[in-house]
Parts: sequence; C-alpha cells; structure tokens
Amino acid sequence: MNSVELLDKMPDQSGCKCIPAWLRYLLFAITFILGFTLCSASLGKCSDKTSFYLMFVIGVFAAWFASLFIKSIKLQIKHMTKTTDNIICNITIPICLIVTCVLEAVSPHWYSVIAPYIICFAALIWYSLSLIPGFQQCMKGCFKKCMPCL
Repeated sequence: MNSVELLDKMPDQSGCKCIPAWLRYLLFAITFILGFTLCSASLGKCSDKTSFYLMFVIGVFAAWFASLFIKSIKLQIKHMTKTTDNIICNITIPICLIVTCVLEAVSPHWYSVIAPYIICFAALIWYSLSLIPGFQQCMKGCFKKCMPCL
C-alpha cells in the first residue's frame, strides 16, 4: 500500500468531500510553507514597516489557517481546546504575532523580532502536527528517546 492510499484512508474531517485526502494534505503543506516563506521574507527584506506588517501577518494567518484543509472550522474550534498543548499553542501564536509587530515598531533592528518569530512558528508547527492523527505523540516519543532529560 503506497502513501497516497494511506492518506485516502484517513478520516475526512475537512467538510469538503470533493477533494481527496492526499490533495488536502498537499494543499495544507503548500499553504503552510508559503506562509512560513512569506514571514521569513518579511524579516530582513522589507524596507518599510507597513510592508513588514502586511507580509508577516498574512504569512502567519496563512500558516495558521492552512489547517482548514485538514479539519472544518467547527472541528478546528473543538480541536483548539482539546488538549493543554493546543490551548498553549493557540494562545502563544497571537501573543507572538502582537509582540513581533510591537518590537518591529519600536526597534530599528530586524533581528530583535527573531525570538518571537521562532516561538510563533514553533507553536504553529506543533499545533499543525496535532492535526495529523498520532503524529504529535510520535514526536513526543522521539524527543523523549533523544533527550532523556525531558
């Protein structure tokens, strides 16, 4: 059984029955990567603050809402409060978004926004991994094996 067949056997929770599962996961990955790329490009390339804000905010929301390809809005809202990890991630993302925009406004240096940017995308990645059944638990197991102190 190849990977496309495995993806098609996963439960369809997107609300859109017209798109096959493998295509939904592909669109999720593409949208998430485009959001990440847009945010990364905004860090050092924008000459004015308005273009930075636009690129960064659109990039974060594109990466955050990419998960709508996997689950519908109603299921997303339930999923956001399902575990403590998801609650923390969904509180961290907007806080880091606001902190990044404030730091960009008050600091003339682009590297002052690196820490909230990394934290924001770590939270986005962790939340996105929780949407794929069993993947977050697999990653926790890998981290515990690789770093026994955790």
